[in-house]
Amino acid sequence: MRSSPQAERRVRGVEHDLRTQPKWRRRERVTLIDNLSGSVVWHFEGGEGRVVIPLAKWPDLSGNVLTHNHPAGWRFPVDDPRHAGSSFSIDDVALIAHFGLVVLRAVSPGYTHILRQSPDPGNLRGPLPRRTTDHREVSLESSTTTIARGGASIVMDGIQVSWC
Repeated sequence: MRSSPQAERRVRGVEHDLRTQPKWRRRERVTLIDNLSGSVVWHFEGGEGRVVIPLAKWPDLSGNVLTHNHPAGWRFPVDDPRHAGSSFSIDDVALIAHFGLVVLRAVSPGYTHILRQSPDPGNLRGPLPRRTTDHREVSLESSTTTIARGGASIVMDGIQVSWC
């Protein structure tokens, strides 16, 4: 399932703010967007590496789009490879795998990371991504795919992972 045009418009606006407003360079913010209407369901703020979603809000995740920022890359100068930021944590992957999100997105200074439920999860093979220091290498079964900065998409265990 893909996000609706209404949700896509809203998520792009939220992500623009996460990238351009200086206050989000030191704090993480998570926003849940209703996939049908595109309206903001809720948002929560945290510290540089963590934001807590209260247990009572977890049922809201199903069928919706969640976006958040990974601000750690802003600590480094633009010419430092670490400035690009990091991809998904295991906690991020668990959100989409266990709570039925349609799409999970994360923005870092250099990338927009996207996890999407596969339309046909029964047909897929492969382990979860193996994180590396440059965040562009992914191990898929016995092969390794290097993702170019221009963007790519792979599918693993029913979850589509995209970089752009």
